[in-house]
Amino acid sequence: MLLALGGVALWGAVAAFGRPSLAATGAGWWLLVLLMLDWHLGMLERPDGRPLRRLGVANVLSLVRASVVPVLPALPPLALGTVLLMASATDVADGYLARRRDECTRLGVWLDAAVDGFVLTVAAVAVARHDRLAPWLAAVVVVRYLLPWVVIAAAYFAKAAAPSGYGYVSGRVPGIVLVIGLSGAAFALPGAELLVVAGVAGGLATFAATVARSLRSRD
Repeated sequence: MLLALGGVALWGAVAAFGRPSLAATGAGWWLLVLLMLDWHLGMLERPDGRPLRRLGVANVLSLVRASVVPVLPALPPLALGTVLLMASATDVADGYLARRRDECTRLGVWLDAAVDGFVLTVAAVAVARHDRLAPWLAAVVVVRYLLPWVVIAAAYFAKAAAPSGYGYVSGRVPGIVLVIGLSGAAFALPGAELLVVAGVAGGLATFAATVARSLRSRD
């Protein structure tokens, strides 16, 4: 309830400062995020099955990161790059805090991945709109984050159960490279697009490795 009220109050302040359309979009997005969170509260349990009886600091940080998604397209390039770096800092912090505070949960893993996908795809499109990233490359970033969800959804409906996650290969390093590339592109730094390509390629490679290991383990 406090998260809902705080978010609506924040977007109300945005409307008061003369951006009603942005405020309406942001408030709608925030309520949708909280609705999806409510639907998935059953996943608020640790890997050993012990429930976490509070949302936890790490998950709150992930939600804070999610809240910036509607703002990204409205920012000028320098602010966009800065906000993207700050959002990525919370991505690092929430994982550390979840492990340190014994708050690692299935919900946290799902929420972290989903928020990362939204932040980076919207950021890529926003950078491309400023003519600082090739449109085709922004489209590739969108595909990179959309593809895993399509595969997971297909596996879920085919087996009537969510994939186990066994054999997961971390895409943390390619994700960091992608963030640096997108931020660098927003700042108009030379070589930034090469980093974006490397980050996308690395992310797709880790996803392909995860699928391959999962299929081998099933066999």
